[in-house]
Amino acid sequence: MRSALLLAVLAKTTRASLVAKDRDHYQKYWARSRDKGRCDAKHCEWIGGFDSIDVDCRIVIERDGLASGGRGPMLSLLWNNGRRKLSIDAQDASAIKQFETRPALCEYAPRNTTSDVALLMVANEPSYLFRMWGPFLNKLLYAVDAGLRPMLWLGDLPERLRTPTSEQCLNSSEMRYLTDQSGAKAREARECSHRYIKIPATIAALAAPDIKGVYYVGMDAVARFPWSVDPNTLSEHRRRSSDVSFLVAHDGGLQWQVKGSRFYVRDSPKGRAFFANWFENRCTSSDQYPLWHTMLESAASEGCVPYSDEIFRMRYSEAKHLKADDAPAALLLDCPSFSYSNTRPPDLLDDLRPQGAGRGGMLRLQLADYALTIENACFATDDGRCEYASDVSEFAALLGVAGRDRSLHPWNSTAASAPWEPIPVGPLAAFTGGGCKDFQATPKFSLAGNCGAPERLNASLTDKLYFYSWVSSHDGELLRHFLLFYTARGCA
Repeated sequence: MRSALLLAVLAKTTRASLVAKDRDHYQKYWARSRDKGRCDAKHCEWIGGFDSIDVDCRIVIERDGLASGGRGPMLSLLWNNGRRKLSIDAQDASAIKQFETRPALCEYAPRNTTSDVALLMVANEPSYLFRMWGPFLNKLLYAVDAGLRPMLWLGDLPERLRTPTSEQCLNSSEMRYLTDQSGAKAREARECSHRYIKIPATIAALAAPDIKGVYYVGMDAVARFPWSVDPNTLSEHRRRSSDVSFLVAHDGGLQWQVKGSRFYVRDSPKGRAFFANWFENRCTSSDQYPLWHTMLESAASEGCVPYSDEIFRMRYSEAKHLKADDAPAALLLDCPSFSYSNTRPPDLLDDLRPQGAGRGGMLRLQLADYALTIENACFATDDGRCEYASDVSEFAALLGVAGRDRSLHPWNSTAASAPWEPIPVGPLAAFTGGGCKDFQATPKFSLAGNCGAPERLNASLTDKLYFYSWVSSHDGELLRHFLLFYTARGCA
């Protein structure tokens, strides 16, 4: 009996040592600057374009900061088992520059877990993370409840990786069109944007020794609290029927016309290869254009379609709006043996609903020393409308921050109840140069400070327009009517 117990203890100790050794190897390997071997897949030499990447990072939420008049949000990042610490306050986030040259993949781990699947989020810089602070906290809480391990990539693409290099891309219809255009916007469109960051972030997350799959959603996605996690929420991971899964962008779309803003990938040779190829095929600022090409290229390699770069022979807009009736055989992807989204439509954390910058709007919270702007601060209803919280307390409640398990998530919080200040978005922000922040909850608005009065309108109409803008900011449908009214009077 005693010897059996000893063997069990030794086995457990040996297993723990092996896991620690694997994680130590993982951390050291990804810290190697310009190392091409960090990615376990073919066509992944581009990973050598990154300098050191820190993958031993842990997230600690110091303050949720959702209290009017209180201190703002703050988080700490810990490295080397807490021996190195970086605390970032939302007010000073724009001054943090280290992630521009040395990205970090950080995990929020409030408890020990045996989960082997991650929820990945991406921010190119800390200031962006704090602009999405509410949705970020919401996803941390939802992920832990759903049995996911929340991970955050902080960092941008190095300059050397922002230029497409594949011959197919450089000869594509879209790139040739953009090359013929002049001006800053055309140059920007030719470069690979921050939308591609999720690809190296996914490969880094899959490389973790105890991760077998990764879900990704955009930072704007929000689950409305209270939530009840369905037993089938992680079915795409547990069934192991797909190496990669995306959602088709619109009803009736072709199977490859998918969105890159939400996906699942399994830690498999095919899963890793797909993402390595997607970045290798990077082309223009849109990640969808090379995503569609990569999907059909992968299907062709398995004999599913006679694809030969047809996507890159079209402009991006042509591929996006192509209908099945007009598509050549090379673009009619229907292959049951192809291990992409074999469960149709796949469940890709449907509780986390994307809001989108055009729908979500912004809200401003006045803190002790500064005003915090929170983007995408609306909650989508079943019929697609956008609902705002009436005050800070309701916002924290809908996010799940107020009702969280505080023994598991001991964030520093202060209860508060204060009205929001709506900030104009879209064409309204364009009209004011993005600087108008004087709206108050009264019919009479101040036109001093950052907000200049429209010069072409009389004072009476101007007052009415400012009032309508405040009212309509709470209702998406009314906002659309207001903007049409505004544009017709020469203000947009």
